[in-house]
Amino acid sequence: MDEDAGSIVVTVERKSGSDGEVTLSYTTGGGDAVAGSDYVDNDGTLTFGHGETSKTITILINGNNDEDGDRTFDVTIAAPSAGTLGSPTSATVTIEDNDSAGEFALEASSYTVDESAGSIVITVERTGGSDGEVTLNYTSGGGDAVAGTDYTDNDGTLTFGNGETSKTITVVILDVAGVDGDKVFNVAIASPSAGTLGTPSSAAVTIEDNDTAGVF
Repeated sequence: MDEDAGSIVVTVERKSGSDGEVTLSYTTGGGDAVAGSDYVDNDGTLTFGHGETSKTITILINGNNDEDGDRTFDVTIAAPSAGTLGSPTSATVTIEDNDSAGEFALEASSYTVDESAGSIVITVERTGGSDGEVTLNYTSGGGDAVAGTDYTDNDGTLTFGNGETSKTITVVILDVAGVDGDKVFNVAIASPSAGTLGTPSSAAVTIEDNDTAGVF
């Protein structure tokens, strides 16, 4: 059943006779679904009146916005006050996850910035779903650009809220006096807490040298 269905109804049948009043107990639990989080625990007693052949058990289902996979729990009946217990006496309920955290990737695989620009902004995009809060790590480094000289190293964590589809990483660019040529460093993302990592997950940033020694 879909996690947004609200509830599920499980029917208990009485066969081969319906004489007299009979009570039996029922319980919910087991599986990897968490009572109170994925569903509302429901243990109790059913009373079949004389002539009654079916009763129902209703369990409330709690939907969420997180991509947490399908979950299961069991509904079990036991101890009829009269008659016998048939089979099945237990049913497995599967709560189907309908959420997708999405895929995370950089907007482009390469960027160019003038060394006098002050900073560059790299966009991380979330596509194919935006359910739940997701964190991912980002780093800057590599290439022949020198952190602290050509740019300010920026490693950290981005947090996408439920429904958010883009976040940005800002890297400060340092203007170096003198002719030193173009320099390159990389910005990479990794380890989303949910969803998947798409491509590109790394981008090369070229810092264009704006200095010239002149003509002699």
